[in-house]
Amino acid sequence: MAKADAADLIVAARIRKKLMWADIDAVFRATMNAYGIRRMGGQVRATLQAVVGLANAGSPRTPDSGASAPPSAAPDARRLHPGEELLLDTQRITLRVRWRAGTVDVDPSVFLVDAASRVRSDEDFVFYNQPVAADGSVRLTSETSESAATTERIEFDLDALAPDVARVLVSASVDAGALADVRDVVVTATPSDGGATIHLPVAGCAEAGLVFAEVSRRNSGWWLRALRRNYPGGLEEIARVMGVEVAAS
Repeated sequence: MAKADAADLIVAARIRKKLMWADIDAVFRATMNAYGIRRMGGQVRATLQAVVGLANAGSPRTPDSGASAPPSAAPDARRLHPGEELLLDTQRITLRVRWRAGTVDVDPSVFLVDAASRVRSDEDFVFYNQPVAADGSVRLTSETSESAATTERIEFDLDALAPDVARVLVSASVDAGALADVRDVVVTATPSDGGATIHLPVAGCAEAGLVFAEVSRRNSGWWLRALRRNYPGGLEEIARVMGVEVAAS
């Protein structure tokens, strides 16, 4: 499937419908199986993204708990599904995690990790008790709003990251219950160059913690990728997986 054609779009659309718009990686694997492709190289992934993206545009979406349009979604906003990614045209980007005030609070966190997906030290863990990375590349702040919503803002200066930081992983968690208990959770990414707003999937997570985005360095550029990695143990489990020294509770 070196080049997408109408037959490719039909295959991708049928697979997405069968999987009920599941994780994009599952759709990729199913599409590869349909063509007898065993390995996903760079060209194969690029073709799959193009084909599935066109299939998305031409196919009605089956509603699910994490797919409903957020109340603040702009009509020209781009939505990244889990596994989809895009090249960032700017080194500065702001993520906003917004939810309805009066419900369970959401705690966004950021992990600066190396090629092994581990923090170099606990200073690479940005959260409510350590809201600024040691190098100033990531900053977590609250944002006031006149609406009935609470917003946490995460500002990224990717140029400030050390060369041995391969990826920046972003998570959301709650102290008790599940993220699905929080009403109207919306995560948006806004490039500083005024590019279109990007919506990332968070709503509907049945666990206490979720890693929902990754910014990775590839070929002298930065890519934003949507993820959906659930962690029933919430922030503590995510931190342990990333190599943070977590004190015994």
